[in-house]
Order: sequence, then structure tokens, then C-alpha cells
Amino acid sequence: MGRRTLAIDYGEKRIGLAISDETATLARPLAVIPNDAGVLDALTRICLERDLSTVVVGHPRTLKSARSQATEAAEHFAAQLAERLGQGVNVILWDERLTTAQAIAAMRDSGADQRRGRSRVDAVSAALLLQSYLDRRSPKGAGQ
Repeated sequence: MGRRTLAIDYGEKRIGLAISDETATLARPLAVIPNDAGVLDALTRICLERDLSTVVVGHPRTLKSARSQATEAAEHFAAQLAERLGQGVNVILWDERLTTAQAIAAMRDSGADQRRGRSRVDAVSAALLLQSYLDRRSPKGAGQ
């Protein structure tokens, strides 16, 4: 399999996607897709087309690490995706606290139109999630 990693910002209505470069160093927003009956098929297709080795699913927790309905939904989704993808792609949960707030701030700072960019926030959130995963997994970030 490839060295690229996909990140998923899981939401009830939309799913934000981000992908790493081939060196697993940089994350970039990829797309936002609807969370509907065909979402597992769409993600399976993306994983096969992009030759991914890992999928990182945002694991929502409160600031005090408490569980919520969103936590359970993300865990259930990650389990379904892992079953669908099989052993060829590693599916992991990754702490996503504050990524949406960071994405909104980054978009505001860049001058992005907040009214038309709501769905774009999900892809930017996924990119921030993925970048935190990549940074932590790099030899340089592992000791931090």
C-alpha cells in the first residue's frame, strides 16, 4: 500500500477529508462529502484510488476527555470503515479536540468567506487533525 494517509472529520451531515503528501509530512484539505447511505462506498473507493496505508478518524471528546454521543458515533463509524477496508488499511481514532475552532480561526485569518465556507471548515478541520497526527508520528515530533 501507499504511504499516504487520509483524515476524516466525521459529522452527522458532512464528512471532511484531508490527505497527506507521499512523504507523510504535510496535510491538505481534500473534500467534503455527504454523510449518507453511500458514504462507506465512497470512502472505500477513495482509499483504493489513493493507495492509502492509514485512515485517521477524528475522535471527539470534551476538553475534560469525557465521552459523548459524537464520540460513540465516530467510534462506530471507524469500526465500520475498518471492517469494510480490511487489513490492508489501518484505521485509527485520533483526538480532534479544538480542530473545528482552529479551522474557523484559520479561515477567518485568511479572509475566507464564512457564509459560503461552512462545509470547507470540515475539510480544513480534517487537515488540522491529520497534521497533528503526522507531526506526532514523525521522528522529530515523537519526542514532543
